[in-house]
Amino acid sequence: MIFPKFFETERLLLRQPEMEDALRIYDRYASDPKVTKYLNWLTHNSVKKTEVYLERMIEKNRDNRGQSYVIEPLDSSIGLVGMIAMHYPNNFEIKFGYVLMSEKWGQGIISEALIALVKWALAQDHIYRLSAMCDAENRGSARVLEKAGFENEGLMRKSDICPNLSSVPRDHLLFSKVK
Repeated sequence: MIFPKFFETERLLLRQPEMEDALRIYDRYASDPKVTKYLNWLTHNSVKKTEVYLERMIEKNRDNRGQSYVIEPLDSSIGLVGMIAMHYPNNFEIKFGYVLMSEKWGQGIISEALIALVKWALAQDHIYRLSAMCDAENRGSARVLEKAGFENEGLMRKSDICPNLSSVPRDHLLFSKVK
């Protein structure tokens, strides 16, 4: 699948990440335990860790099995505030993930970005299912998915590890949107 290089919404530019973004990603959210609490990767303790993570992400973008985008508000000089990704695990589904710096929570940024990607994904003839999951305690993330038109399919018990909380798998909510 060929993914767009960028998206533009009313307030946001979603563009492919570059290695030059590493320090801002580290400073804005990857090193913030409040942001990474429910994610499936450890809070970064160095910019080097963010650089390694970003290198892998850029490589995945090249193989067309998904696409990650940094999120930049158009009306701000702050630059990137988060990231959103589409994963393409099979020929009919796209899975979503996202992260946003805590100072921007509650402003509709992730919802706006996700809605743009959902619209594009559903316009692809061969895509029939969109999905995402979040920790069962992460009410903010669940609300983002609901705003983007996803429906809660149910609780997946002990389905993923949030290493910043526990080494034991935690319950997650599965959301989907289908054609």
